Amino acid sequence: MKTLFAALRLIAGLAGLGSIIATLLDTASRATINPFNFFGYFTMQSNILTMVAFLAGALATLSGRKQTEGLVLARVTSQVLSWWWV
Repeated sequence: MKTLFAALRLIAGLAGLGSIIATLLDTASRATINPFNFFGYFTMQSNILTMVAFLAGALATLSGRKQTEGLVLARVTSQVLSWWWV
């Protein structure tokens, strides 16, 4: 079961990374990118935090290491912030 959840976190993290890259490339094709403007939106920041937390959790589980309390807290916090904002 741990492997299933780790795989799902890995898929979700890679999907988040793909969406951030796609948004960056789409924006770059239409205008000059101002990093403070692009990464300044709360939705982008919460997506990055969620992506990092999912990928770190998946890699920790798949490598056989135990997830730290800080990692679990980061994952839960990113989800709460994302759902609260919506």
